[in-house]
Amino acid sequence: MRRDVRVMGNFFVTGELRADRLAAALAEIFRVVPGDVEVVDTETTDPEGRNWDALVFCEYEVALGQVSWALDVYAQDTVTEQPGEAELARRLAAELRCVVLHPAAEAPPSAYWLVTPDGRATRARLYASDDDEPVHSIDAVEDPVPQLPDVRVALMREVIREQSVPTPVSDVFFHAVEERAKGWAEESGEAVPLDPGPGSPLWYAGNALGAWEKSVHRVENDWRPGGRYPADMYVEDLRARDRIAELSDALPEEFRDLLRESVDGLDERFGKATRDDGGSALGAVLGVSRIAMVDKGWWWHRRPARLPWEGL
Repeated sequence: MRRDVRVMGNFFVTGELRADRLAAALAEIFRVVPGDVEVVDTETTDPEGRNWDALVFCEYEVALGQVSWALDVYAQDTVTEQPGEAELARRLAAELRCVVLHPAAEAPPSAYWLVTPDGRATRARLYASDDDEPVHSIDAVEDPVPQLPDVRVALMREVIREQSVPTPVSDVFFHAVEERAKGWAEESGEAVPLDPGPGSPLWYAGNALGAWEKSVHRVENDWRPGGRYPADMYVEDLRARDRIAELSDALPEEFRDLLRESVDGLDERFGKATRDDGGSALGAVLGVSRIAMVDKGWWWHRRPARLPWEGL
């Protein structure tokens, strides 16, 4: 492959597909003439016979299972139209009138986005067998897909846990703890009175702070990118806020003040993004009355603008 060629995306498609139809779709998407698109089967095409001067390349392999083709799409830097992978998947699905899958950003190798011909996108879990010729199966989707009526609908919990959520507040907390511990040792010649390493109260406090910060970010951003969040995971987040309060008492005053400063700003943001409902929403999740919620922290009494577990 030429060095001035850019990888545009990796895709799986379902259903019947022809190379000429794919070439025509790519020509339309990239706004080039069909003669400037090369679609080749990497298993059968001689590299010496390739058109390396093409503007758009698509290398494909026939796939087994619930997907029919695996596609790798490239375009030269000189091509004006350069859609991102998600947008290219959407356009391919529309042009080819088929379901298109492309990898999600999260770590699990099974995490994919699935796009339907009408442009709807949902998360999907795609597995490949360990056979010499892998057999692919779409284990689940988060929304019903008319083209795949037999695929079960389920929440991708492993993807939610792996989603990258910014945590600048807890990052600053950990950095400050490290710097203060180092300064203490340098000034006194003694070990810091409370070890900030893994397994210590400071370490647990910082991790609970990070979990709470992620929850606040999700609430503020209406649970994007997925839009869904299981109730039990939200309860875990509130328990992380409980742990912050509990662990604070085990910290030296200097670190206790640092933790309080960090969590106060997050609490303020959480309060602005929620409303007081007396604990009704969480009481329903836990199967307890509002009276049983009275002794819980105030954060248990707040309701997000939208409950992301409704309908799951």
